[in-house]
Amino acid sequence: MKRLILHILFGLMLAGVVSTALAQSTGTVTAYQLNVRTAPDPVDGIAVTRVYKSETYPVIGRTDTAHWFQIQLPNGTTGWVSSAYFRVIDFSTVPVTFSGYVQGTVLSQLLNIRTAPALSATSMGKISRGQTYRVLGKNAASTWYQVRLPSGITGWVFGQYLRVTNADVLPVTG
Repeated sequence: MKRLILHILFGLMLAGVVSTALAQSTGTVTAYQLNVRTAPDPVDGIAVTRVYKSETYPVIGRTDTAHWFQIQLPNGTTGWVSSAYFRVIDFSTVPVTFSGYVQGTVLSQLLNIRTAPALSATSMGKISRGQTYRVLGKNAASTWYQVRLPSGITGWVFGQYLRVTNADVLPVTG
């Protein structure tokens, strides 16, 4: 009898976990039109498309502050929208998929920062060993990283010479 009760309780617990996992939050656009960006930032996130008022999308992630939501578009791609213009009724079950900016530290003595993710691209200058920069994105092969210098200049560095933590959360930007 005890064993039967334990099996029933386990089954109910498992059913609860499955139904919770299957429940997905959605959000609704509240602005006339809203940019969908590659990153949760109005400056560093490149606008890749727009969504429109009253449209509803699955919410697959959020920033730790819940100021940005990661949505899935009908074609399967994902992007970020500002919570100021996108309403999610209950985001407590939405996982945090971005919790701050990715940083990269220069490993080589001097590292070229280039206009594009290629050795043949023009060098815009050099950065030095030990310096840390904000990393905005990567190329599809994850061999180059797009960084922003304190001066505001954005360029590309060869990934072998930059130690990046959490590179897997970076969007492909080039």
